[in-house]
Amino acid sequence: MEEFATGGSTPNQPVLLAATNQHYEIKAEQLWTDNNAIADVLASGTPVTIIIGPRGTATGNPKYTFSNCILNQFDLKWDAKSAVSNSFSAKAASVTVGNF
Repeated sequence: MEEFATGGSTPNQPVLLAATNQHYEIKAEQLWTDNNAIADVLASGTPVTIIIGPRGTATGNPKYTFSNCILNQFDLKWDAKSAVSNSFSAKAASVTVGNF
């Protein structure tokens, strides 16, 4: 079951879905974690923008921008060799496909 707040510019419609009546789910893993990612998770319910560059950020490479994301899952892991990683999932109100 998914829960969304109602209100916004369209009464009686979920805020996350109000603009397009749809949402996009993203799941990803990072090899490192910085304080910004942890702060975004702690600011529960605050929309963030997530940019994914599957081939890096060199000019011309694909770029996926997920806007107005609500983070709904975050796992922090570290192994015996002290490698730190995290995985997360979020729901976005819109996605833009482009290039760096």
